[in-house]
Amino acid sequence: MYVCMYVCNASDTTVEKWCAYPSEINNKIENAHIAKEESVTFVMNGADYTVDLTSSPPEQIREATNKRREMRRNIKTTPQAKPPQEHLIGLLYLILLQVVHRAGLFRFLKVLLYAVKLMNSIRQVLSM
Repeated sequence: MYVCMYVCNASDTTVEKWCAYPSEINNKIENAHIAKEESVTFVMNGADYTVDLTSSPPEQIREATNKRREMRRNIKTTPQAKPPQEHLIGLLYLILLQVVHRAGLFRFLKVLLYAVKLMNSIRQVLSM
């Protein structure tokens, strides 16, 4: 699992400073990025802003002054979270153990074959 955090360059001429957006604005920007939108607007501290997602790097634009600030999209992985396929593999393992316990080896092999086909289908969907 990953988390995206957008930060804005709030540096003055002497010190570099990157400020994170509040979570609701961060989510709005990330959703626009995922939807491949060109821009997203929001209000922060009483001021109207537009984020230009087509520029490289993205820029925050304050509407009243047309002041532009560079943005960054930081991606962080969460170490305790497992990728979705690991959860599915664990679930299928438990199901297979139950089948072997209740139905015997022949039934287990049939279910195992089905599970392998299912996992391949799931991996194809996740890789899209």
